[in-house]
Amino acid sequence: MSGADVIELPDVDLFDGEAGESPDEETTEVRARQRAETAIHKRILARREDIAREMTQSRRQHLVTVLGGLLVGAGLIAVIFWTPMLRVRHVEVVGAEHETGESVLAAAGVPRDVTLAEIPVSRIAASVETLPWVGRAEVTRRLPWTVRIAVVERRPVAVVESAGALALVDEEGVVLENLTPEADVGSFIRIRGTRVLPEPGGRWNDKGGLALIAAVRRLPAEIVPLVVGLSLEESRLVAVLRDGVEVAFGPPEEVERKGAVLVALLEDLARRGVKVSRIDVSSATSPAVLPVSEVPPS
Repeated sequence: MSGADVIELPDVDLFDGEAGESPDEETTEVRARQRAETAIHKRILARREDIAREMTQSRRQHLVTVLGGLLVGAGLIAVIFWTPMLRVRHVEVVGAEHETGESVLAAAGVPRDVTLAEIPVSRIAASVETLPWVGRAEVTRRLPWTVRIAVVERRPVAVVESAGALALVDEEGVVLENLTPEADVGSFIRIRGTRVLPEPGGRWNDKGGLALIAAVRRLPAEIVPLVVGLSLEESRLVAVLRDGVEVAFGPPEEVERKGAVLVALLEDLARRGVKVSRIDVSSATSPAVLPVSEVPPS
């Protein structure tokens, strides 16, 4: 062999035999795994698409249901508004004692040529509440053709005598009705003021008078039937009892406490049979009485 002879070797598969797996087998396993993952991914995508279609169909069904309900509701409203069968036929008034049913109906002005749905309940209630005795009114519709007006009347608390006039007022000073001098005021306390009384339904604009009304509201329930008159004398509260006894409350403060002391004092005087002409509870801790025998001669 001369020079540099080149010897060609036959092709040999270095991975042939039992040395290990061949590249073709490994590739086949990888590809199988990839195909399995692709199949799973496709099933997931298909399921997602199914869920999306189901949700879309559900939303459509819900929308159809809502639209159907709206259409039915609109149809019912149209029936209520337009059918002559549901036009107002009756107006019911409840709770009115001092105000007559006729006066409530007149103030309400309920239209009779409309259906229940067209009744202006707020306007009617506001109109009824302009009546002197009405503190609150509630208007409701009752199928098939009735309008109900429920009235809550004001509560009278005192009789006001001011500028030559006499009237019954509630706890807010609203004039409920005018009275004549001969009127029987029952057990209501009479208070005196200086401002002219408004017409029934109006609020009495008298600072001193309103302070007296507030004092009446704070008196103990046991005292109210015994009091016939209540007045402010130089900003001091003075009451006159039915037996003529004068009670000095002092400043119109702590009326509840002073009233409780007066109740206990009257019970003690009655038990001992002591007659008095004047009681002073301006100091709740040290009340004073003036017996009849000590009344100075006039």
